[in-house]
Amino acid sequence: MFCPLLNDIVYFTEKGFNHLIRKGRKPRTESEQMKRFGLVPHIKEIVESPKAEMHMKEESGLTFWNIVKDIKGQKVRVIILKSGNRKVFLSVYPPPTE
Repeated sequence: MFCPLLNDIVYFTEKGFNHLIRKGRKPRTESEQMKRFGLVPHIKEIVESPKAEMHMKEESGLTFWNIVKDIKGQKVRVIILKSGNRKVFLSVYPPPTE
């Protein structure tokens, strides 16, 4: 899907799906998986929003973008990873618990 903030297409691959259910090789808890899958319906709205916040981060030679949008009063983050010449969905995060 096209992301106006990145002015590029974001691809959805098994990398992003795997990250929703695992952290590295270790499975996430069932409750953590359910939180993330509950946010999946909002990914399109967040990625395609020209008014969302965007933050870029470079770490260990990798480039990540956090796209943040207020969804029903809570900030939800979508993480995009640069993979080769493509931008790939990596994860969606719920707001931090207090």
